[in-house]
Amino acid sequence: MRLEEQLAPTQGSRSSALDGARGYAVLVLLAYHFGVEALQGAWVGLNLFFVFSGYVIVMILLKEHARFGRVSVLDFYRRRARRLLPALTLLILAVGTWAVVAADHATRRPMKDDILATVGFVMNWRLVSQADQYFAEFGNPSFFRHVWTLSVEEQFYIVAPIAAVLLVRMVGSRALRVGIILAVAVASAVWTAQIGLATAEAQAHAYYGTDTRIQALLAGMAMAFAVGPDREGRRPRQMSPRTAGLLAWTATLVTTAGFFLVPPMAPLMFERGGMLALSLLTALGIAGIVQVGPGPYRRIFTWGPLVYLGILTYGLYLWHWPVKLWLDRYAADLPVVAELLVGSVVTLAVAALSFHLVEVPVMRGGLGRLTGSLRKGRVLAVAATAVVLVLAFRVGAVPTVQEDLAAGRIPELTPETAPYEPGSAPLRVAIYGDSVPYYLSDGFPADRYPDLELTNLAVEGCGLLPLTTYWSPGYREPVKPECRASREEMTERLRDARADVLVLMVGTDLGTLHERDDGTLIGPDDPELGSLVDEQLDDLRAAAEAAGVRQVQVATLPCREVSVERLPSPPFDRDWMREHTEVTRNLAEPDRANRWLTEWAKGTDTPVLDLNGALGCDDGFRRQINGITLFRDALHFSDEAAPMLWTWLAPAVRDAWDELA
Repeated sequence: MRLEEQLAPTQGSRSSALDGARGYAVLVLLAYHFGVEALQGAWVGLNLFFVFSGYVIVMILLKEHARFGRVSVLDFYRRRARRLLPALTLLILAVGTWAVVAADHATRRPMKDDILATVGFVMNWRLVSQADQYFAEFGNPSFFRHVWTLSVEEQFYIVAPIAAVLLVRMVGSRALRVGIILAVAVASAVWTAQIGLATAEAQAHAYYGTDTRIQALLAGMAMAFAVGPDREGRRPRQMSPRTAGLLAWTATLVTTAGFFLVPPMAPLMFERGGMLALSLLTALGIAGIVQVGPGPYRRIFTWGPLVYLGILTYGLYLWHWPVKLWLDRYAADLPVVAELLVGSVVTLAVAALSFHLVEVPVMRGGLGRLTGSLRKGRVLAVAATAVVLVLAFRVGAVPTVQEDLAAGRIPELTPETAPYEPGSAPLRVAIYGDSVPYYLSDGFPADRYPDLELTNLAVEGCGLLPLTTYWSPGYREPVKPECRASREEMTERLRDARADVLVLMVGTDLGTLHERDDGTLIGPDDPELGSLVDEQLDDLRAAAEAAGVRQVQVATLPCREVSVERLPSPPFDRDWMREHTEVTRNLAEPDRANRWLTEWAKGTDTPVLDLNGALGCDDGFRRQINGITLFRDALHFSDEAAPMLWTWLAPAVRDAWDELA
């Protein structure tokens, strides 16, 4: 008996061609995550999985109602649990055990809540709350980030059987049922456009939200009602083989084009209804694939290996992401071809073992099929649940960043830093700049430097220059009112803080273009920009002197890992930035901006805190120092790196002050 036939009793009648289409989509997704960057739109394949899930689940419910006159909600949930929980439990046990044995504290700290959110099927909303950026892989991306899709589907499954039964029993017309479902899908698309992509928080909501992704599941549900049995068991007439083939090919080719052409977080998809349009086309394509007759499409997508990948889709999806992150840690220098080969083979092997040894037996007979008896199966279920929960809390049982620092587990940034000796009198330090010092100040280890009183005057999103920051044609940042206020009130705020020292950590935006009031642009290569930098630094120094601040210090900008592919799009226009490589180059290697800062410092006798040099930027960018990942995104230091940076920065501030004294 073929594998598809063995699984039919647990998953409804199967379509080999549909399994092949799923296998194709998951293959593209694996290729993208294992390094094939040309497949920038691989994420649109998730629509296929959502639409497929909505279609298949509701079709099973409609068939059950047509056959028995009712739907057993408890049986539905039991079937879903048997299908999803065994593999998910294995994943949690494997990743959690590795974390306890081998992962660093930075990886383990958020993992407890990640595991609990995964078990509770709310991981998507946890990512929304963190403003997680799916296409950014700096720092320590969650090993459970990818299960957000499972959370969305499980939340849909809660209401799917009830909604299906109500529609069948209360709405007599097939067309009206479909219309009601599509109306809700349209409402989801409109809501997604309202959320928009303007901020990191909005992007996370648009990408991960159940309310935004439900439109794809509803498209599949609508198609199930359109072609499935009604309450009397009647089906609409099947489409002709020619129509079925046309729909199947159109949906497949459009999706394939999207794999290459649709950039991450494309406004077309989220703000202009593209996701709903693609979902509806995919739903039509699924209906065509199920009914497609003999011909090229069936020959291609019923090819044995492709069908097998489709059957293994769930396991392949679950395991490929941790495998990718492990390769990034333990084989970071693998070329793309090797990473693709090794990652795919390992993922396939693990997914196949899980499927045949655990998932299929449980689907066909519950845990009793694994243990030999129903009683032992129940014991295994309770034990597995307990182990997962205990493991989650064991993974999270690590010190905080501050506790690690106090215990000496966070090393000095530079080995030549002398042991810190607190001064005899308190030193009141104010720090000003953009979001970089704003978040860096959150990691200030006050217990370690009791003589330093730090006041954070930095303001997120505020550049040094009073000009619109021009990141790309579609992404301009005008000077915010709070930025103007911070400059106008600088003297008063410094006076309130009774600051002795003002540390300027400014200029992150100096690597890009700026737009004047008349619409003309000024860039890093324009000598005029250097003069504007001097003017702004002079103004800040004057404000400090007016407040009675005795010393101003200026920090150089650090080198960063900035590439077009690693910047979120939107808001960045990647195509434009590929044509203007000077922007990413100046952000990654801020030599010109640092020259302006140091020349101004020399002319005004201002101490320079050479952060760029302390990070070893003269020898090139380093992603980690002392085993600690420096950046959590393209610009900001990680939570673990912040206290390590202060092991250099705090003594440097104190030394500069002592020289003045």
